[in-house]
Amino acid sequence: MSYVNCPRCRLTVRLREDVLTPEYCPRCAAKHGVQSKVYLSATPARLFSRAPERAVEMPRPAAPA
Repeated sequence: MSYVNCPRCRLTVRLREDVLTPEYCPRCAAKHGVQSKVYLSATPARLFSRAPERAVEMPRPAAPA
């Protein structure tokens, strides 16, 4: 099973046959008038791992001497 993923809006379309692969994202074209190239993948975009957000450490005040 193949998937077509859009990097702009994260739309994922499951394909039964690779011959039917669209070149541009239909959602981006319809909603925003933008031609965003899609890419073929064996995994849907929602299952790609995202980088974990790093906790921002606040500087600690200096101890009084």
